Amino acid sequence: MNSCKAIIHLILIALVTAGGLSVSGQTTHVVKRDVSQTKLVEKRHARETKASAKDSKDENDAAAEAEQPVERTIAAEVNVAVKVCVASGSITVRGWDRQEVRARSTDVAELELQHEGTPAKKIQLLIADKAEGPKRTTTCLSFSDVDLDVPRGATVQLQTRDGDIKIADVATAYVNTQNGDVTIERASVAVDAGTIGGLISLKDSKGGVNLHSVGGNIDALNVRPIEAGDIFDASSVGGDITLEQVGHAKLNARSLNGSVTMTGPLAREGHYGFRTISGDVTLALPADSSFRLNAKFSQHSDLITDFPLRLLNYSTAPWSPAAKGPTPAPAVGPRPVPLPGNPAPAPAPSESIKPAPAETAAGASAPELPDEPAKAAKMKGPKVVRMAEGFASRHIEGTCGSGDAMIDVGSFSGTIHLKKL
Repeated sequence: MNSCKAIIHLILIALVTAGGLSVSGQTTHVVKRDVSQTKLVEKRHARETKASAKDSKDENDAAAEAEQPVERTIAAEVNVAVKVCVASGSITVRGWDRQEVRARSTDVAELELQHEGTPAKKIQLLIADKAEGPKRTTTCLSFSDVDLDVPRGATVQLQTRDGDIKIADVATAYVNTQNGDVTIERASVAVDAGTIGGLISLKDSKGGVNLHSVGGNIDALNVRPIEAGDIFDASSVGGDITLEQVGHAKLNARSLNGSVTMTGPLAREGHYGFRTISGDVTLALPADSSFRLNAKFSQHSDLITDFPLRLLNYSTAPWSPAAKGPTPAPAVGPRPVPLPGNPAPAPAPSESIKPAPAETAAGASAPELPDEPAKAAKMKGPKVVRMAEGFASRHIEGTCGSGDAMIDVGSFSGTIHLKKL
C-alpha cells in the first residue's frame, strides 16, 4: 500500500514538473518574439529617420542653390550704353568707379551680357527664368528682379511692368514702367522717365529732364541744368507735381487733376509755364523775386499774390449761360480798366476786383497795384483777384520789380497763389 502511494506521488511530481517546463518554454518563446519585433520596429524607425533627414538635406540644398545669385561681369567703356527689359520685376542700377558692368539676380537660371566691342560699348542683358531653363535667355520676357552695377558715365535704358526702378549715380537714364515707382538720384547728364500707376522721384541731378506720370505724383528736388538750353518738363494725369530748388531757366509743369507747386528762386531771363485744370498752382518765391506775370484763370478760380504787381493788361471774356464750358477770350484787344480821377486806396484782402463793364472807354489806363515795399506793407494780407459774376475767364498781365523772369500760369478751377518765402 505504501509502495502504491509512493508510485502515485512520483507520477504526480513528474506531471507537475512536465507542465511547469512546458509553461516556462512557452514564456521564453513569447519573450524572444517580443524582443525581435521591438528590434524590427527600431530598425524601421531608424531607416525612416535617415530617409527623412536625407530628404530635408536635399530640400535645404535645393533651397540654398535656388538662393545663390547668378552673376555675370564684363569689361565696359566709361560711357557704355546698357539696356535691360523685363516683362515683370524690379530693376536696380548703381553707378560705380569700375570700368565693368555686373549683373546679378537670385530669381534666374542664367544671365547673359550680350555686347558690342571689347571693352563693351553697348550691352543688352538677356535673362533665362528658372522655369525656362538656363539655355533660353531672352529679353522683355523675364519675370525676375535684377541688380546692375555700371560705370558712372553709363547711359541706361530700362523697361519693366509691375516693378519699381531705382537708379543712382549714372550719366543718363531712360526709364519706363507700369504699376511701379521710379526713383532716380544723382543723374549727371539727362533724365527721361515715365510711369503708369506709379510715382516719380528725382533728386540731386543735372541736365535736361522730362518726367511723365499717369496716376502718380512727381517730385523733383535740387535739379539743375548743365547748359543754358536744358529744359525741365513735367506732366501728370491725376497726380501732383512738386518742384523744389529746380534751377532750369526753361521749365514747364502741367497736371490734369492735381496741384502744381514750385519752391525756390527764379532764373534770370527764365521762362516758366504752369498749367492745371482742377488743381491749385502755388509758387513759393524769395521775397526779392522779379518777374513778369501772364495769368489766365476762370470764374471758378482765384489769383492770390503776396507780391506787389503793376498791371499791364487786364481783360475778361463774357460768360454765356448756354455755353457748356468756358468761352475763350475774344480775338479783339482787351478793354483796359479805367482809373477814376482820384484813385481809391488798395482793396482789403477779402475784396474782389471786378472787371470793367463792356461800355468802358477804350482810352482809359489800367490800374496799378502797389509796387513799392512801403505801400505793399500797408496791405494786411495778400491781394485776392476773383472773377465777377457774368464773366467766364480772366487774363491778367503784370510785373513785379524789373521783370527779370517770365511766369505763364493758368488754372480752370484752382487757386493761383504767388507766395513769398
